[in-house]
Amino acid sequence: MKRLLFLFLIVISGVVVGFLSLSRPKPPPSSTPLPPPQAAWMGIGPGDTQGDVVERLGQPKKIDLGTDESKMYYQGESSYWDTTVVVRDDVVSFVREHVFATQSASLSSRLALVGGQGVKLYGRESAYGQYVFAFADLGVAFLANEPSDVVYEVWYFKPAPLGTILLLPEFRGYSTSELTGGNAR
Repeated sequence: MKRLLFLFLIVISGVVVGFLSLSRPKPPPSSTPLPPPQAAWMGIGPGDTQGDVVERLGQPKKIDLGTDESKMYYQGESSYWDTTVVVRDDVVSFVREHVFATQSASLSSRLALVGGQGVKLYGRESAYGQYVFAFADLGVAFLANEPSDVVYEVWYFKPAPLGTILLLPEFRGYSTSELTGGNAR
């Protein structure tokens, strides 16, 4: 009899707990969208410190020290071109990855992968079919030859409005206008 009473109490308790958990109002979904994930090369992206870079990638092959920035060069996908990590005030601000065209994804497949609202930028290379396809909200851009569907470089930077991105030294000489491409880099 005591076992039956004990079993009955357990069942009733389970029903009450189940009812209470179902009847609780659920919090409304967040109306603030999450920011897009930060683009990065080898786990290194804008916002990381110079110490983070050395800790994750080791010592660079070469360092160029400037007055406002330093450039750290690491072995890239190809033995011909290094990947450049630009550091300003001890924080990574820009990464330029040179990709080996025959081993990398095509421009069209990369554009499909990132989706979003990209902007085609014009510079001096545009006369040869090369453009920068910038996704300012994602912090990534591709220097590519559009007619041949080949990507030469992938650029990583802090996501920001396009106007802010165009003020970065790395985007100097690029424009949204075909007529005012200017001198790139």
